[in-house]
Amino acid sequence: MRSRGNRDAGFFAIESLVLLGCLLIATVGVLVAYRAVLSSERSATRVEAVFFAQNEIESFLAKGQPAAAEREEEKDGTTYHIAHLVEEQADRKEVVARVHWTVLGRQEQLELRREVVEHGTKK
Repeated sequence: MRSRGNRDAGFFAIESLVLLGCLLIATVGVLVAYRAVLSSERSATRVEAVFFAQNEIESFLAKGQPAAAEREEEKDGTTYHIAHLVEEQADRKEVVARVHWTVLGRQEQLELRREVVEHGTKK
């Protein structure tokens, strides 16, 4: 006949393993949620940067701003450095908008290009 102490020790070992498994699952869940939040934050700032770059190109085309300009915008605690320039080659012209920002300690950048076609200027 077994003593009662051995049976209690077995239950203690099983309970410890179950508790350890639950702790491991909870830790993995927290890490996955944290990673999702970071990814969401980076994605949101990237979308804002695209909008800033598109607005910069549209503004240049509508107002005819100087060929190169820089400015800063701040939105939701992130500072975006926005610059545009005009690249001209023999038969084509492009407006380039570059946006730099830092999110979660990481430097990000984006560049959009739009070719400008001028009608009625044939020689």
